[in-house]
Amino acid sequence: MTLKSMTKTNWFRSIFTICLSGGVLAAVGGDANAQAWVPEKGELSASANYTTGISDDLVSPAGETYGGEDLSIDNHTLTLGASYTPIENLGLSMSLPLLLVRYSGEQNAGFPPHGPYDDGDFHFTPTDLRFGARYQLIEGSKTVSPHFAVSIPTADYTTIGYAGAGRHIYKGHVGLSGGAVLDPWLDKAFVHLSAEFSFGTKPKVTDPAFEEDALDEYSQNYIDFEFTGGYFVTDKLTISGVVAVHRQLDGVTFDDVPLGDQNALLFSWHDVALKETYVHPGFDIGYTITPELSASAYFRMFVSGTNTRNLMGGGIGFSYTILTPDAPPIDDDWYEEEDWSEEDETDVEAGAEE
Repeated sequence: MTLKSMTKTNWFRSIFTICLSGGVLAAVGGDANAQAWVPEKGELSASANYTTGISDDLVSPAGETYGGEDLSIDNHTLTLGASYTPIENLGLSMSLPLLLVRYSGEQNAGFPPHGPYDDGDFHFTPTDLRFGARYQLIEGSKTVSPHFAVSIPTADYTTIGYAGAGRHIYKGHVGLSGGAVLDPWLDKAFVHLSAEFSFGTKPKVTDPAFEEDALDEYSQNYIDFEFTGGYFVTDKLTISGVVAVHRQLDGVTFDDVPLGDQNALLFSWHDVALKETYVHPGFDIGYTITPELSASAYFRMFVSGTNTRNLMGGGIGFSYTILTPDAPPIDDDWYEEEDWSEEDETDVEAGAEE
């Protein structure tokens, strides 16, 4: 098989498998809703992605780790997803992360454990269910797609402490994704960029010692960017480099936390209002096992940030196409100059034998 003979669905799936793995440590790339290309009308697929992340320190407002103490956190997430194209160029998606998290650091740390999950044991919870839609504006190897999504908490998970499972707020997401195969210069290379603005409801303080709306002055707005540059090594194997950036637009810093007053609001409840930023670069590998089944592996590391953790991790994922429509080969100029030397030699040998 060459790129010229691949259908839109096939080459989309090759790039989609890579882009889907982008959300190991960040939100935007891991959701099918944030991808630029939309499969053919009638395609239905399901995905499962396992990620694991570890961190052993906090990162200060100045971007430095505090150091000197064991603040280890490890988490394991299984994200189940599905996507469907009901009409041409409109993609619908949903995803649900299932989280297993543990704080295994010091119990008498200078920045002490302060949440119900910080007891040294593993805790399991579903987190936020995300529904989304995107629309591909341009057909072909270069495209742009706006998207919209909502996230809804599905369980009463804890939001405070080192092992807090999230912020437990209802969120809306709007964004724009663009992708291109770099023809005619590098017709086996592609780039993909996603930008997303998220906004949420105010966090609720459930401690009766404080007012429920005590944190209303801090907005839950944030921005995510993700850039992917990849290459078709073969028609089945794709590799790429990724950079994910997250920036919370408002909130408190670790310097605002009153360590000397454990009864203060921001001692226990700063986690849901942190002004967190981070940059996570990494790499992805995608492989098409069969026309219906694709696999991916990925890694991300922490390089900079503020009011966050020095989180790094990786994982594996699988995507399976349940329904595949019949689709003609894509008609686009970027196929004309492609050169699959190994496959061409195979074709010549096969013709000689005949």
